[in-house]
Amino acid sequence: TRSITEELRFRRKDGSWVTLETIAKNALDDSGIAGVVLNSRDISERKLAEERERLQVAAFNAAASAIVVTDREGAIQSANSAFTALTGYEIDEIVGRNPRALVRSGRQDESFYKEMWRTILNGGVWRGDLVNRRKDGTFYDEEMSITPVRGKGGDIAHFIAVKTDVTERKKQEQKIARLNRIHAVLSGINSLIVRVRDRQEL
Repeated sequence: TRSITEELRFRRKDGSWVTLETIAKNALDDSGIAGVVLNSRDISERKLAEERERLQVAAFNAAASAIVVTDREGAIQSANSAFTALTGYEIDEIVGRNPRALVRSGRQDESFYKEMWRTILNGGVWRGDLVNRRKDGTFYDEEMSITPVRGKGGDIAHFIAVKTDVTERKKQEQKIARLNRIHAVLSGINSLIVRVRDRQEL
């Protein structure tokens, strides 16, 4: 007996849609049936769940900020394409590894990381700025937040880190700070010149 399986959508009387998984069996050669037997089951909830998951995955990968999901010990479980673009590492190079082993720059001391871990292991959200290192060795500034995710039992099971590259913004801030310092020095020199000139005129 040959059978085929199809997913079919139908509109209910109330206007809503239902998705049925329908199995059609050819029983024409069966003298007791002599027809096609259809068995259907409602898979609407499963299809909705699959669509939600698809949208979540699409949003995860389309996010402009780098996103990394780790287990409780900090081993990377997944990361989006923005993270690979930011760091230069491919997904198969990072899964199972700790981000610090990949991007640590040495610009932050141990107390920095201890405070970060103390916050997130206590269930808090950590936010901060740091300097990290790409695969090619170049440095970049980033803003990062780390949010704990609890499992079914209520214990912290994962962490989600959201990272934003602020290298260009930091450069602009440093440039503005330099210009302000130069302006302050020039203003001081100008004031000195004016005072000297005023004394000479006296």
